[in-house]
Amino acid sequence: MSGLLQCDFTRRFANGPVIKAAFALSTETPGVTVLFGPSGSGKTTVLRCLAGLDEPDEGFIRMNGEAWCDKASGLHLPPRKRALGFVFQDGALFPNLSAAGNLAYPLTGIPRAERQRRVQEMSELLGLAGLEHRRPGELSGGQRQRVALGRALIRRPRLVLMDEPLTALDRPARDALRNDLRRVFRELAIPVLLVTHDRDEAILLGDRMLMMQDGEIQQDGPPAEVFTRPRTPALAEALGIGTVVKARVLGREGGLVRLLAGTAELLAPCDEPLGEWVHACIRGEGVAVEKDDDAHAHADASPRNRLRATITGMERIGPLVRLHLDCGFPLEALVTTWACEDLALKESDNVLAMIKATAIHLIPVT
Repeated sequence: MSGLLQCDFTRRFANGPVIKAAFALSTETPGVTVLFGPSGSGKTTVLRCLAGLDEPDEGFIRMNGEAWCDKASGLHLPPRKRALGFVFQDGALFPNLSAAGNLAYPLTGIPRAERQRRVQEMSELLGLAGLEHRRPGELSGGQRQRVALGRALIRRPRLVLMDEPLTALDRPARDALRNDLRRVFRELAIPVLLVTHDRDEAILLGDRMLMMQDGEIQQDGPPAEVFTRPRTPALAEALGIGTVVKARVLGREGGLVRLLAGTAELLAPCDEPLGEWVHACIRGEGVAVEKDDDAHAHADASPRNRLRATITGMERIGPLVRLHLDCGFPLEALVTTWACEDLALKESDNVLAMIKATAIHLIPVT
């Protein structure tokens, strides 16, 4: 089938995991598909099999109707025959070549004038103009990754594979390159499969997300949807949802479901039929906190769920603080350091945890 990457394969490791991948990716509609999941879930193995750097034990990989790998017939095309680009985590540049030399390396069999034109075009596109004669050791980490990306893109491949390309960079370089990647991908209109375990990267760059866990793709959809509406409690935890609590369904009122979680009651939206028990998933960003002394000031506040709680722990995470709360069940809240300072929050403080009903996602207990 034209315009489609199709794969359905299994890779087994002796005395180790079994990795399975079954999905299709359009190559006619350029976009970024994110392969997301925790370390050890199999993301890099899938990427290496697609690139031809590793070989599945069974199944097939087809690009636009052409077989790249077919275990039934014994076919396995080497990487150089797959017409794709690959960006490694560490860039994997040739240290003895200049930035221009690394960019031009894939352009074998192309006239010199055309090679020079493409190198100049790619240098300008990726913000490398003026750095073409520097070797990798003379470039910053972000600049090296831009060269690696340009080398993967310069032949206009049918597909670009990227394996955690921003992980090794410091935060300023990572943010700057991430902001440029989206623009570059749109300008070149080349489909990308990006492996990452970074939530911000997945949301900012991804059009579609394949969520991997335990060696298999467990959920497929737009990144924002997958992050906010995981299908299982295990996926919710892997996606960084801080609170997953088992709750009993008490009934419905005003289009909302009334729940009992621990000793606290919650209201949450749900249009689907539910059994007696559900898992209530609450992201830390969806929880606001105020001092309990101010509770009377919030009688008419918009959050449906206002729970008295005690702070049992605090962890600073960059500009945020993760609060561990006891509100009749264990609850996590993510608040800014400024909010913590303004409220003078500390462990054992009594607070008011406010949760909008729409911030609660329900998963039926099966």
